Amino acid sequence: MGAGGLKTLLSSLNIPHPYKDDFNKKCMENEINKPTFLFYIIADVLQLTLIPKRMTEEWNEVYKVLNFPERDMFVEENIPLSTGCIVADMVEKFLFNSFADRKRLEKVHNNLGISENIVRGMKKQKKISKLIHSTSIRNIVSLSSKSTSIIGALVQGGRTNNEQPWKYTDQYIVDLDFSSCYGTAMEKFSVGIGYPTIIAFTANEKERNERMTLEEFLNKYEKELLPNLYTITISGNLSFRQNLLYSKVIEAQKFQQYVEKKYEESDDLENNVGKLLLLEKEIINGIITSDILYALKNICTNIEWNEFKKKMIVETALFYKASDKIEKEEEFLKILEKVSEESFFSYDLKTKSCQDKRPTCWMEISLHNLVNPLKTQREIYKKLMKESKDPEKKFYYENKQKTLKKAINTIYGISACPLFEISNAILANNITARARLNVWMSSRALNGIQCITDGHAYKLDRVYEIKEGIRKPGMDILSNLERLERHKGIRKISLGNRDWKQDFEQKKLEKINQDLDGLVSLHLKKFWDNYDLSIQYDIEHKLSHTSEKIVFYKKAHYILKTLEGPVIYKIRGVKNPDQTIYKTFFESISNNLPYKISSIEELYYKTEKLISINDYFLSIRKKLKDESVELKIPGFAEKINSTFKLECRDFVYPNYKTYQKVEKEKKDFALELLHSSIQDILSKRYLYYKHCVNRISRNINKPGYK
Repeated sequence: MGAGGLKTLLSSLNIPHPYKDDFNKKCMENEINKPTFLFYIIADVLQLTLIPKRMTEEWNEVYKVLNFPERDMFVEENIPLSTGCIVADMVEKFLFNSFADRKRLEKVHNNLGISENIVRGMKKQKKISKLIHSTSIRNIVSLSSKSTSIIGALVQGGRTNNEQPWKYTDQYIVDLDFSSCYGTAMEKFSVGIGYPTIIAFTANEKERNERMTLEEFLNKYEKELLPNLYTITISGNLSFRQNLLYSKVIEAQKFQQYVEKKYEESDDLENNVGKLLLLEKEIINGIITSDILYALKNICTNIEWNEFKKKMIVETALFYKASDKIEKEEEFLKILEKVSEESFFSYDLKTKSCQDKRPTCWMEISLHNLVNPLKTQREIYKKLMKESKDPEKKFYYENKQKTLKKAINTIYGISACPLFEISNAILANNITARARLNVWMSSRALNGIQCITDGHAYKLDRVYEIKEGIRKPGMDILSNLERLERHKGIRKISLGNRDWKQDFEQKKLEKINQDLDGLVSLHLKKFWDNYDLSIQYDIEHKLSHTSEKIVFYKKAHYILKTLEGPVIYKIRGVKNPDQTIYKTFFESISNNLPYKISSIEELYYKTEKLISINDYFLSIRKKLKDESVELKIPGFAEKINSTFKLECRDFVYPNYKTYQKVEKEKKDFALELLHSSIQDILSKRYLYYKHCVNRISRNINKPGYK
């Protein structure tokens, strides 16, 4: 039902648990107090019986916000027990309810589905998608397992990158966020009901010369592309730098092997496969959407854009053709009702995959009518929560707005997750691409420090503006903040020409944040007006993150010495960032103190992870070979030994070969902490990265270099 455990779930459903705090981890570590434990487990069981009823009431209220008919409401017997399954049901019912004649759509939806016997690509057959699941990740994988279109099923996540890896500390910091990042995007997007056009090629690397360049693809299909209703997956090498488009490094054939393995193990197909990398002069399975295409055209110089179009090869493309769009529901349903099952598919010997022959006519359904009512109702609850002086009512409204927030955020989650038939690769990639583009744009204009999905920290007295009358920087310059700072067309200024240093030294938190959102929005608009681009989100700042100092390293590790007093630790992937190794590490940098350890053992620490179903099955296999192996029970936490590392894999490399070489060398600077200060280590780490790039780049094209 979400993160946080049973206590959090019970609290969100307003179910009391009087004994929940009487039995904690400390009790488990010592001898169990039997009476306390007995009351605890009895209360657990009793509260669990109340969950279906409360969840039914909670989510039926959400459905009423969307004006769903009574037949769509849940009862205790049929409500799913996970947020993902509930929201998947919600989205599917929303699409059905978007049609005046829902019964006819449901009939066509079922009749035009793919039966299990049609597709033979999977070793173990699964239920394949129907009409409104046409862009589901499962559908793409199932039909296209031997061609490059399987790559179209990959969903890329948000941008997480250290934009200033040559530094590790700075002053006078604020933290920018995009308001309701994914929800705002979805509210403006549409989905297609019907079958998309898929352009694909054989997955054989030897036949790459048969694929179209991006220029050839755009010449042929650009007039058919509609905003936010397509993805183009590209690969190729460049002579100039770009760090906007990510690479997803996985071959189509290897991805297929992974898919088959996952389908054999379970119904789950993780979308987060392969390596998501930023490569400056190479793109591997990068994704272009309407937002990205428009930005590339406006940011790249003429020379850069011409090279980009000619050198990028199209791996696959998924799009709803403008010429296939049907405006009237009656016409759309009549076309689909005439289609016979015999003409659905043919088998292509060349690509060794099933060719979908169903009509590519489609209708556009705006997600505004799904997301906007949820956002509006959430704002009402938030307002009531702020105005209420009754603690119980305040708590009630808070839980209501949290449920709606969860519903909105999970719409993206289910669109990107192959577990759900309603998943939508086109929608998911357009949502994340917009977020990646906008946070990249914001970090260029504000000299951002670390981009983390929907925001970044930055220094108020050192932002960039473009000089008038001088040639503005193109993609090559904008992709590196070191070079951008030195560009003759860029001027370094203090935001709003204010003396921020004085406000920070006097700790005037309210004055610093007064009108800051508007001031930044104006600055971003002025910067990107030069490229006919704009930030597509409302700007807000985390007031609690206003800091006199930030210490950061790698992609997303940082601490903030806030103006309000507390030190905030954010260590990605670590549940307890205040563990000795991290705390000492950051304090050493923050206070400019030497940091030396006496033994390698001091680099060790323990983390916890929940045992999964797969962990359980693996432990069974091991136990069959060795009886001394202990079975791992799903849901329990296990402690894992980890080592503090300072390797160099997090930098942005020019190409994948260079990245592989550095990864193979496995240079870990954490080991040198025995002999040097942390400040020296961080400097050495960046210099080592630059040295590797220069050394490998010189040799990479020489004969015999591997």
